[in-house]
Amino acid sequence: MNTKPNSIKGYLSLIFLFLSITTIIGQVSTGLKVVKKYYDWPKNTRLEEIYTINSIGQKQGTYKWYNIFSVTTSPEHEGVYKNDMLDGPSKRYYTFTTVSLSGIVKESREYKAGKLNGKEIYYDYVYNGE
Repeated sequence: MNTKPNSIKGYLSLIFLFLSITTIIGQVSTGLKVVKKYYDWPKNTRLEEIYTINSIGQKQGTYKWYNIFSVTTSPEHEGVYKNDMLDGPSKRYYTFTTVSLSGIVKESREYKAGKLNGKEIYYDYVYNGE
């Protein structure tokens, strides 16, 4: 009774399965595209928003929106999207004309499948507290 050929076939099958799964995962992850929009197109020096979309154009992952009047590179709104719906933490920041006050959290919310899921918290910029 010789079991070596069956063992080799089993190992080869496992290697083939692993390579197939790795290839599929790679194809799915490379289907994402980063989108950047600018206030001053075509110069593209004042970023308006940046986010990632999947192969059918739905927002996926972190989304950032920048206020045109902000003097900093901090976003005014930041959220997490899944299939084009807010799904995770969402924050709004103060964007003042002075750098020292910009980037302080103004509001925070948690979303699940596009609906508010949890409490909304509003912050006072003077004390940076609820």
